Amino acid sequence: MWRERFTRRMEERERRRKARNENLNRRRGIDGLGLRGVSLDEDEAERKAQEDDEEIFRRIVILQRKKANHAALVSEEQETGGLDPNLPDFWEEELEAMKNEERELLRRLDQHVEDSPWIERGEIEEDIWAREAAEAEEVEREAEMARMMEEYERNALSGMRNQQRSQPSQKQQHHAAGDVDMDVDWKQFDCMDME
Repeated sequence: MWRERFTRRMEERERRRKARNENLNRRRGIDGLGLRGVSLDEDEAERKAQEDDEEIFRRIVILQRKKANHAALVSEEQETGGLDPNLPDFWEEELEAMKNEERELLRRLDQHVEDSPWIERGEIEEDIWAREAAEAEEVEREAEMARMMEEYERNALSGMRNQQRSQPSQKQQHHAAGDVDMDVDWKQFDCMDME
């Protein structure tokens, strides 16, 4: 979960950097004066944001290691019979503290993405359009699946009807068998029994 958020944030940063560079190049084509200071400020902000991300990532990795160690210690304690029952269980408190810290880090990671000063309105609209397009594709896929199921059911039912028409009914099969029985030469049949 945190890896997805981290990669999503890195992709967002790359997209913002690319959009910012395109915007700067467009402005430089119009007027190239006074943009160096803005560029340096943006680079500094970008560098600081990247350092923050790396710190959050590092702390999340450390937390996961602590959780793994915690799980190993708890498991060992349970296997060996545990500690003195009069002592408080600090494992639960430690685990709760780690969970709270991880939640806080993930909240900060999400907040950095949402509160970023470089997100432009066009990017937000593009995200909305992409989400709407994905939803429309899903609706189309479901409609196509429903249409295919109806077609399959229709073909299956028509195949069953054709099969029923081609197979004679039990009564017809009995009459046909009766006709065969009538054509048997019973005298020869009786002779065969006696031999």
